[in-house]
Amino acid sequence: MNGEQISGAEALMPMANRLSLDVATNETLRVDASGAVATNWSAKVAQWYDASVPETLFGYPGGSIMPTYDALYDHRTTLNHILVRHEQGAVHAAQGYARVSGKVGCAIVTSGPGAMNTLTGVADAMIDSTPIVVICGQVGTAMLGTDAFQEVDVIGVTQPITKWTYQIRRAEDVTWAVSRAFYIARTGRPGPVVLDFTKNAQTALTEYVPQRVDFIRSYKPVPTSSQEDIKLAAEMINKSEKPFVLVGQGVELGDARQELLAFLEKAQMPAGCTLLGLSALPTHHPLNKGMLGMHGNLGPNVMTNQCDLLIAVGMRFDDRVTGNLKTYAKQAKIIHFDIDPSEINKNVKVDLAVLGDCKQTLVQVTALMEEKRPQSWVDGFAPYAEKEYSKVIEPAIHPKEGPLLMAEVIRKVSEASENRAVLVTDVGQNQMFGCRYFQFTQGRSVVTSGGCGTMGFG
Repeated sequence: MNGEQISGAEALMPMANRLSLDVATNETLRVDASGAVATNWSAKVAQWYDASVPETLFGYPGGSIMPTYDALYDHRTTLNHILVRHEQGAVHAAQGYARVSGKVGCAIVTSGPGAMNTLTGVADAMIDSTPIVVICGQVGTAMLGTDAFQEVDVIGVTQPITKWTYQIRRAEDVTWAVSRAFYIARTGRPGPVVLDFTKNAQTALTEYVPQRVDFIRSYKPVPTSSQEDIKLAAEMINKSEKPFVLVGQGVELGDARQELLAFLEKAQMPAGCTLLGLSALPTHHPLNKGMLGMHGNLGPNVMTNQCDLLIAVGMRFDDRVTGNLKTYAKQAKIIHFDIDPSEINKNVKVDLAVLGDCKQTLVQVTALMEEKRPQSWVDGFAPYAEKEYSKVIEPAIHPKEGPLLMAEVIRKVSEASENRAVLVTDVGQNQMFGCRYFQFTQGRSVVTSGGCGTMGFG
């Protein structure tokens, strides 16, 4: 074969069934996965051969990314590429895919204005911890720094709003960079990665050697948990008479919903959920007391300032949850479970930090906890729930007269799906009414823009 090339979506196939397309003869041959072959980058968009394989990607073509699209076309039957109408939409769609599937979302765009149109989505993914990889075309290496047509310093612009951003200038670096990109995006606290691919790196030939990354020196995605902190957390919970748990999206991201239930139920601890953590706990679970924050339910917000122990799990004490920090839970001791050390004491000073993956740390703490039934504390939420239901919720979902109300429609839609649907919202009143009145039974069922509040997200 003359210039043997592996085509665009080959990594979505089993490793023993890699396909190679000879451009000169248009002949398709099987290539052993362990063999090194000569290939150009545009014919190998990424080595997505791990558990985070994106079966669907979103994009909008342009000149500097056209070699990649030419290769993707050959695999349109095995790779589901969705053509969007604007690059920002590609990133938001990739976010939605990642949120619901638990895999890494992927968007492909061209250079210059194409790359710049992704920035809002990238920033949104960063603040909401959404694992995506954005692949941007770029002018050829020889043209970098010359203000060439549709050249923008993508690396300089995206560094503050990504977990990692990298410019690939040589075809030899493609597998090295792409394998790291997907690894970094999905591990630890997830987030966005941007890859800036020069056009010459897409078209140049190089020897292809597959790479799988499970370790990067100096990058520690999950901090080591302290057994002393685990024991102390259990002791604090055992001594508490009025514990209250704040459930964040970290429970969803860590796939720790069952571990959270065991944690809550052993000591019968009531809980409230953040906006992005709403589906981490079934709406009708007796320990779920509703949504936290300024648009949330009455009981959880009042009782935050009455508990003696506040336990935050995978949440970041956002200002929409805490309100005025000078009056936030000043009476309580605070435990913070988180995978990201930078979140500890960032907004709220805590008495104990339990670092690590909550899927493991919750289990370890639960094992040391005593079984408790603080019924009077749990029952204390009821008067607030009853007051809110009679004065706010009931009139909103069951109006006696007048036109249809937002809450009424949302609740009916939720019930029509047996509360199993995924809620996708934009930002504004539709978002807050949707999240207040939708009901959840399944994990990963809330797709909305949290920290960034991006209008157009839905």
